[in-house]
Amino acid sequence: MATLTVCLTLLSVFVSAHLPSAHASSPGKNFDNIVVIAMENQPYSTILGDGTNDANCPLMFLCSMLPYSATILQYNGYGQGIDTGCSADCYFALTTGTTGVSDQWCNSGNCQSVANIAGDLGLTTALYCENACPRQSDHYPFYGYTDTYSQALAGFTCTSCTEPTTSFGQLLNTANSENPPQFVWFTPTDCHNMHGDDSNCPNDSTDCNTSGCPTAGDNYLKQMLVGSGGTIQSPASGSLLASSLFSSGHRTLLMIWWDECGNSSSGSCDSTNDTPNIFYGPNAGVKEGYVCTTTNCNGSDEYNILKMIEDNFGVNCLVNDCNSNDLADLFTGTNTYTLSFQGFDYDGANEETLTLNNQQLIQLPAVDSPQNGGVYVNFTVDMTPLVVTGTNTLVFTHANSDCGVTDTTRNVQITNGAGTIIFSDPTERPLDCTHSITYTFNV
Repeated sequence: MATLTVCLTLLSVFVSAHLPSAHASSPGKNFDNIVVIAMENQPYSTILGDGTNDANCPLMFLCSMLPYSATILQYNGYGQGIDTGCSADCYFALTTGTTGVSDQWCNSGNCQSVANIAGDLGLTTALYCENACPRQSDHYPFYGYTDTYSQALAGFTCTSCTEPTTSFGQLLNTANSENPPQFVWFTPTDCHNMHGDDSNCPNDSTDCNTSGCPTAGDNYLKQMLVGSGGTIQSPASGSLLASSLFSSGHRTLLMIWWDECGNSSSGSCDSTNDTPNIFYGPNAGVKEGYVCTTTNCNGSDEYNILKMIEDNFGVNCLVNDCNSNDLADLFTGTNTYTLSFQGFDYDGANEETLTLNNQQLIQLPAVDSPQNGGVYVNFTVDMTPLVVTGTNTLVFTHANSDCGVTDTTRNVQITNGAGTIIFSDPTERPLDCTHSITYTFNV
């Protein structure tokens, strides 16, 4: 069989620094990897003000992230019946889609067999809890689930260190690995997560033993994410945002998540329990400098975040998250791909087979269509589930049962979710039993 290969020219308006490279795992709708950093017990306004990086924004580093991030102003850590006595139930809700535990529910590990995001959705995962994980399952729920217990235990960043030790080297190693997991979780200790109230923590620039501790937590996150001398736009070598996982070759979402709006010496919760949150991902289609106040965002909670992750990766929902929206308003929607073209004499059922990256995309037409004989017909196909970051190969082949006829294909276009034409080939090309058509393109 003869093969015609067409290498199309990238017409995207995005600069090359924002073009991702291939991943081994299946691509997500908006992001291919997510890193979750779990913080604690603060009102939204105490951490992020009104969500804009204005003169009144309280914390220097986290506020510097806002022009490059999205945030939900009315995110409620106690939504839909989640226990106002969090921590434990908030973490449980975020990772299982249900509730029913309270603090100290599982101090020995491996306590409950329950479907959860790390163990039952088919995602590749890495789980870390800083130092010897002093709060155990309350702040690190995977330690309590039967199917993730062994992995969670192995994710203690050290087993004999003292509380104040800052240890996220394993997280950085994972972020620089060749094939990083799709779902990465990191739990800091109470010295670093803004919780405080631990006499083992010193009161210094990144560790706090008093209630609240926003400034110490802000300094700690800066050290982890960009380094002491780095910035969001220019992270220092050896920091998380300077890792390969956050390079232009990866569509990675960073979610800094607080479990609840806990009253503290640094501030009090408002009537809607607004809880801090930051979504950062310059290569993941996150809207930058965006404070979401739409109905898609207002009043959202742990179940909405879980649904966002599930819908992004195209995996099944768990329990209460199934009826929640997926926070789509946080994203630009450019990471969807639609194929459109015209086919001549596409009249027999399943006469033409389209494959993308060696997987069947669709067979056309779906049923016998004699009205298509001898004329050009428009076709539109959603390519998103099979598109990978990097090089993609689209192949048209013709059924052997119709070898006596040569069909043709023309005006092939690929557009993203923003409606931008990123590839185009208007040429009329023959398609029959001895001639397939191969289009090779990059995204």
